[in-house]
Amino acid sequence: MSGNSGVKSQHDKNLLLFGASERGNIAQAQTALDEGADINAKWNHYHNITALIIASANHHLDMVKFLFVIGQ
Repeated sequence: MSGNSGVKSQHDKNLLLFGASERGNIAQAQTALDEGADINAKWNHYHNITALIIASANHHLDMVKFLFVIGQ
């Protein structure tokens, strides 16, 4: 087992935030941000899809509000 097996990459942290945004899971989003996820990260660089857009597209208004306030 690798010595850094518990360390998440920046990509993994951002994926956790994207997943939480898709599901509307604010607690998981907060955990991802606490671990260093980038609130401005792009899921798809071509379309510039962010966690905020993912939450909005999935009709998670509470998550949209959360991400908006955190991102200010």
